[in-house]
Amino acid sequence: MIAPRHRPFSALLPLLGAAPALVAAAFSCAGATHGDEGAVRFARDVQPILSNRCFVCHGPDSGTREAELRLDLREDAVAERGLFRVIAPGEPEASELIARVRGGDGVDVMPPTGHGAPLSADEIDVLERWIAQGAEYEPHWAYVAPVEPSVPDASEGTGAVDAFVRAALEGRDLEPRPEADRATLVRRLCLTLWGLPAPLDLLERVLADERDDWYERAVDELLEHPRHAEHMTRQWLDAARYGDTHGLHLDNHRSIWPWRDWVIEAFASNMPYDRFVVEQLAGDLLPEPTRSQLVATGFNRCNPTTAEGGLIDEEYLAKYAWDRVDTTSTVFLGLTLGCAKCHDHKYDPFSMEEYYALYSFFDDVEGKASDENGPTPAPTLAVPSAELEADLEQRRELIAGLERELAAPNRTWDREQRTWEEERRAALAELWTPLAIDAPAAEPSSVEDPVVFTPRADGALEATGPHAEFGSYTLPFEWGADARAADALRGLRLEVLPGSANGKVGRADHGNIAISTALLERFDGATWNAVELDLAEPDYEQPDYGADGLLDDDPQSAWALSGAVDARHAVRLRLADAAPPGAFRLVLEMRSAHARHFPSAVRLSGTSSIALHPLTFGTWLATPPLTAADGGHPFDTDLGPDPGGPRTAVSFEPLELADGARADFAGDNAAVYLRRTLTAREDVRLRLAFGSDDGLRVWLDGAEVLARDVARSYAPRQDEVELYLGGGEHELLCKVVNRAGGFAFGMEVLDVRGALPPTAIALLLETRADDLDDDARTALRDHYRASASSEWGERRTLLAEMQRDLEQLEASVPHTLILRDRAEPVATRILVRGQYDHPGGAVVSDVPALFGRLPEGAPRNRLGLARWIASDRNPLTARVAVNRVWQQHFGRGLVTTPDDFGVQGAWPTHPELLDWLACEFMAHGWDLRWLHRTILCSGTWRQRSDATPATWQADPKNAWLARGPRFRLDAEVLRDQALFASGLLVESVGGPSVKPYQPPGLWREVAYPSSNTADFARGDGDDLYRRSLYTYWKRTSAPPAMTLLDAPSREFCVVLRERTNTPLQALVLLNDEQHVEAARALAALAFSEVGGAHAVERIVLRCLARAPEPFEADALAALFEAARASFAAEPGAAEALLDVGASPAPMASAEDTLTLAALTLVAQTVLNLDATLNLE
Repeated sequence: MIAPRHRPFSALLPLLGAAPALVAAAFSCAGATHGDEGAVRFARDVQPILSNRCFVCHGPDSGTREAELRLDLREDAVAERGLFRVIAPGEPEASELIARVRGGDGVDVMPPTGHGAPLSADEIDVLERWIAQGAEYEPHWAYVAPVEPSVPDASEGTGAVDAFVRAALEGRDLEPRPEADRATLVRRLCLTLWGLPAPLDLLERVLADERDDWYERAVDELLEHPRHAEHMTRQWLDAARYGDTHGLHLDNHRSIWPWRDWVIEAFASNMPYDRFVVEQLAGDLLPEPTRSQLVATGFNRCNPTTAEGGLIDEEYLAKYAWDRVDTTSTVFLGLTLGCAKCHDHKYDPFSMEEYYALYSFFDDVEGKASDENGPTPAPTLAVPSAELEADLEQRRELIAGLERELAAPNRTWDREQRTWEEERRAALAELWTPLAIDAPAAEPSSVEDPVVFTPRADGALEATGPHAEFGSYTLPFEWGADARAADALRGLRLEVLPGSANGKVGRADHGNIAISTALLERFDGATWNAVELDLAEPDYEQPDYGADGLLDDDPQSAWALSGAVDARHAVRLRLADAAPPGAFRLVLEMRSAHARHFPSAVRLSGTSSIALHPLTFGTWLATPPLTAADGGHPFDTDLGPDPGGPRTAVSFEPLELADGARADFAGDNAAVYLRRTLTAREDVRLRLAFGSDDGLRVWLDGAEVLARDVARSYAPRQDEVELYLGGGEHELLCKVVNRAGGFAFGMEVLDVRGALPPTAIALLLETRADDLDDDARTALRDHYRASASSEWGERRTLLAEMQRDLEQLEASVPHTLILRDRAEPVATRILVRGQYDHPGGAVVSDVPALFGRLPEGAPRNRLGLARWIASDRNPLTARVAVNRVWQQHFGRGLVTTPDDFGVQGAWPTHPELLDWLACEFMAHGWDLRWLHRTILCSGTWRQRSDATPATWQADPKNAWLARGPRFRLDAEVLRDQALFASGLLVESVGGPSVKPYQPPGLWREVAYPSSNTADFARGDGDDLYRRSLYTYWKRTSAPPAMTLLDAPSREFCVVLRERTNTPLQALVLLNDEQHVEAARALAALAFSEVGGAHAVERIVLRCLARAPEPFEADALAALFEAARASFAAEPGAAEALLDVGASPAPMASAEDTLTLAALTLVAQTVLNLDATLNLE
């Protein structure tokens, strides 16, 4: 008896007590068969109806399930429910499902109002017939591993592909079309394998080939050419969502093009597809991964990222992991797993827990949420070219050899060094007078809880007590109180020492300091007056926090010591002018942005020695710009002050030019002379750096020490020289030379070495020899040898130059983004409702239960996942790959939803063929070229693409393949075709992306002003004519011509492009500068090859690989004559047309100019023919 039908399911169905079984075990049919087309099949006919109409409320998603009914599980659907069954096998009239979808007689119709239209009569008929047949379920075809089917009987000479296709044609009143002619096949092959039209030499060679296997030979030739690898890569970039910018917020530049070049090389080497998968998903986890395998992981660094202010790390790290899960599942498995990030999948048997088990594989990926708007957010990898890598290695070997040479023992120097150390220690002991600090004070401090300075046995004062955020130390002292300090004060040495509390030089837990200002004052009996300090020389300084900051008024430019906080450090402070004995105080300000960075302990010494002033510099004097007469080169021309010349009277005027600053001048073919007096109080070694625009000559006391006859822009430290000065006065003369425009000069003092060793060396000399480590001994040795031997010093300078050159060369090496796991894995949790801030239960990395589990012993990381995806046992991977290649060649896949092989996806038109190709693909070692060759050598692909009216009526989309492929070419192919046919295409492989033509201002419209991609800077030369594969891809403003022709934005993965047909597309192809230039270049090329009489035929041949049909020839000839007459009647119009684009306009007579302009319009027409725009 059937229950009354006005009651809803929820009132009729009792609560199910048992948990659902695994989906794979729930199906009553163990495997799908591809047999009788007339019988109703669950997977093919019934499941799509239930999925589209019922599964939202009665499917896998427990969160939206109504009435505790699952129609995706047979045992649930056919279960006894008191007085009725939802599905009664063999009894449609007894099935509540049929009653509900029929409706009427007071029955609540399903789907309910607001949940979609009622089922059609045909759909109800399918359900009734299926139930009548026994309502057998079967697994979804794509979730069952393919088993190679037997090939249907076929006529002799027919391959397996054709046998399956022709078996499907039987009974459909469809007959296959004849084979296309040879020229059509050559063009079709070149377009599908290269994305380019047929080269004339290849066409001629193939048309003349009389061998039986001419076609197979042509296929092999095309497959092995680099053009095929580039064409395959271009399509893979859509799937990988490749872009040259980050994609979000500022959308700044990103450096990941080396990954794109890796893909090209992978296809060029015919890398097996399973390895192609593994290396991109987990190349970094392979044993001892190569650089190439690390670069491959850039696949999952192509996702859009941001550096937006205020971003929440957890939110964007979740977004990045979601993107990687969704991309991986779509590209390699053809699944829509992203539907399960917020709830159980509504159609396919994937739970939210299983989604996050996959998510867990990518949750351990290293990297920050913010890309910091830089081109290479970590982790990254340097990727030098083979030539550059060889150069780097050679330089490293030369440097290592020179380092060994400089470090080699030398008995004489080593003996003399010991004597030198003893002498310097004695001199240093006499140099510095310890200062007694009288009543030191700290600010802030309080009477109730003061900062206390406690004297230590080593002479230092240690600060204890309250630790403020910011403040100062005031260190008063007397100078002149004893005989050692009777002369004027010329310098101080401030030492910071580890404290007893934490063993570090700073009082904060991390132990660092940040002294922003050192202010020296002298008391004149009434007021405190500032005493200028002009040099701060530390033994060590933190990068970007140098001791020079002690001398300015900027509180943020502080002296800090991060990385070396466990040992004593010192800074020498030199007085600009000697100060007479008296009362002084040194105030140390700690007011930078870094709070609580106070020294733990300080010690102060003073000196009256002139050793801190071994060299003084006079004021710069400069001439005005002096022009070389008669166009002579000013570098070699004595304009008056050159040493050794007649010394023509030239006026020098004072020039204010600070050390390291830049002076600018103006004048073409001119020079400016600058001179300066250097006064040495003792023997001095001086190291100077120069920058100039353009050339530079430098003399010391009339001897030339530097000559650079170059054309360059100014930059600091372009040249360095090392000078040795004896005691006394010296003259430095510089001549900066300019060729044209403005020019500039700058000099920086890098080092001055007198008898007094640098602070760092002095501290080592004051340390007991037994307490010195190897690095300290090396530093002492190098310092002494540089002083003792000019030859050793020159070699040391050479080493420094080589190291600097190496660093600059290494800095020029391109880097790319790679994937790498964190050192410590994180615990992954379900994100409830897909919200980053609502973590739920923990999950373990795994694959969906429908497919079993990871193989025993497989690592539970991305490598385990990658190997599972690329396994022969995975039911999806080979099918998805085969389908995508089929789609490439036919314009549509055997499965027309390449991004969805799930229940909502399309049923394959030829399931047996798909499985046969998948099994054979794996059996042939995942060989992509085998797959291409098998498809392209089939009679099915070689058919003519035109259709008879009957065929068109019966199969308008060519689903049953009764004719050859015909479809509109992709945007990149349309551009590349025009460039190739016209001879403009530049076929260099790889390298950074380029910027061909596009309308100005588009980037600015969508960009933040601070973005480094706010303004489009068009390339020049070859960059304008590279293959479209290399076009720079700004995600928030993709190349406009390609976007109009249906290229995706690359903000997410795309495995099937739309094909639209709009007026804007015609306007682009007719009027875009690149296409107009290609048309006039094609016209000029054809004219140069065969002359005007046959140029039209040549244009057609270059585009279509054939001669024009008679009606085409007549129409094009008429167009040519009309165009030529029009140009003749409008002066200047022909010249204007031939001047479009950056490539040189042809040099031609007036008559030929008219001919070329008319031919350009013919070329435009041919490039826009339907036959040219389509593969057919």
